[in-house]
Amino acid sequence: MNKILLIFLFIASAIVANAQCQNTVLYKASKTEYLNSKDVVENTVAEESTLQISPTQVVLQKNGNGADEVTGTVIGWNCQWTTSFKNGKTSFSSVLTKGNGEQRGADFTIEGVGGDLFITIAIEGMDQKIRIKADSYQIKK
Repeated sequence: MNKILLIFLFIASAIVANAQCQNTVLYKASKTEYLNSKDVVENTVAEESTLQISPTQVVLQKNGNGADEVTGTVIGWNCQWTTSFKNGKTSFSSVLTKGNGEQRGADFTIEGVGGDLFITIAIEGMDQKIRIKADSYQIKK
């Protein structure tokens, strides 16, 4: 009986942990870090940004300004979390499109470490990576 209960609890926790993998999530942040090739912070900019990420699409806005919006279709969604929004990782690629039509490939990693959420973006043609620590998140339904 204890084994059955343990198996049930394990399955239930796996379902809850992967619930974020199926939903659209809006992340909000108040600063952006720029990392060098060794992932060392070179510059920090205080700016409001939002990232709306789903298994099919990503939308990034800086300073709440629609003019700075970048969108893309998600490619290769890989989502593995042991505890929703606390410990785990989601990674994917995308071709991002700016409002002026300019396109660039990008790799995204959303990582939860000890309850903190970090979003790292490596954009083709940039020597630096962008890292954003989410101040808050909201599941959109």
